[in-house]
Amino acid sequence: MMKQKHRARDTPKTTGKRALTIVLGFVCLPAGYYAIKAAHSSSADIYETRSNDSVMAISFAEAQLFPAKRQAYLDELLQGVDLPYCEAVLYDPDGSQILSYRDLQLAPGKNSPHQNAIFLEREESLFQGGQYHIYTPSIINRRGKGEHTAIFVGQKAFTSDLFQNDEDLKAALVAHEQRHVLQYAQGMNVDQSVPPPFIDHLLEGRITLKTVYDIAELDAQQQELMRIKQGEFRVSDSYLTSRRNEFYQNKSRLETMLSFSSPAQAAYIKAALRSYGTTAF
Repeated sequence: MMKQKHRARDTPKTTGKRALTIVLGFVCLPAGYYAIKAAHSSSADIYETRSNDSVMAISFAEAQLFPAKRQAYLDELLQGVDLPYCEAVLYDPDGSQILSYRDLQLAPGKNSPHQNAIFLEREESLFQGGQYHIYTPSIINRRGKGEHTAIFVGQKAFTSDLFQNDEDLKAALVAHEQRHVLQYAQGMNVDQSVPPPFIDHLLEGRITLKTVYDIAELDAQQQELMRIKQGEFRVSDSYLTSRRNEFYQNKSRLETMLSFSSPAQAAYIKAALRSYGTTAF
């Protein structure tokens, strides 16, 4: 994820088998969003094709200077890019689009009032004013059910020093955040490392939400760095250094957590480190 990370607290122990609602990732339907060409139910959403060697009509520097051009810039940046299960990539200047999306996901009948209150307490300040980088919502109890989600881009994607050029931002969207989209739609293989159902380990406190968040991040971080290493994105040196540091810090944090984990969480972390933490960058 980006610098503006969602910090999920440890989940409280509960006695009922309630659905657990938590947003993972950074990013992300109201009017004005850029709709993907493929049907909502399709697993192969694709932006209109643009020649790889064509010149961007709106540069990253121009999008930084002129907020009104940022959605058009994102649309152009992602033309020709295959984004399975991604409904849209939306510029969200004031946080209203992701908060509206949140309200739709937390509509009455989908989750308990208690779960909604936890979400509201954790997320409200993060998104207000659009002062975040990128965020991809994921409802954990619906993970792996083939559902679509969206990627939301906040003001900090254009005003902070994290991204220096088109390739930095494209790597974050196409490699990192799209990985979170796939995690939501297809699930994660490490979820099978503990006896099913996985959600019970969270509801009963054996695995913390922060652990689930950090493991999802490790997977997305590894995917992005691998694709950069393979030459798919010509990112800036500063961006590459930042992403490498985040990967190794996250890996180290998970390794440290092994000493303070339940048997189920330890097994979950070990499976994640084997799957997502062995490549050197």
